[in-house]
Amino acid sequence: MYEGFLSQVECDHLISIAKPNLTRSIVTDLATGMSQLSKHRTSHGMFIPRNNDPIVGGIEEKISAWTFLPKENGESIQVLRYEEGEGYKAHFDFFQDKFHIQSKSGNRIATVLMYLNNVIQGGETLFPLVHQV
Repeated sequence: MYEGFLSQVECDHLISIAKPNLTRSIVTDLATGMSQLSKHRTSHGMFIPRNNDPIVGGIEEKISAWTFLPKENGESIQVLRYEEGEGYKAHFDFFQDKFHIQSKSGNRIATVLMYLNNVIQGGETLFPLVHQV
């Protein structure tokens, strides 16, 4: 946990970019590698292009410095919005299909979650297997 990783200005900026561009989130079909809607993921989201502007580029640099991973190895920042009752059922946050592993030049080795606002209830992300590693 890194409290205060993003400033309020950075949070507001990401929200302002994403808000008009949100569409229903999709998942990858493991058999085909194709994207599809799923009842297991009900959020709305969008990817902000890498180096979209100086603020986004600065956030990407911060992520790189914090993770000790080159900026160019990261994916675009994905902004997700969850309304009350929406969620994403338990899943692995790495690719399980050959299409994405090959097209992304490998698999994910880290995930950085950045909360852009506070909620009174809900909004949690759990890692149930973290103590088994």
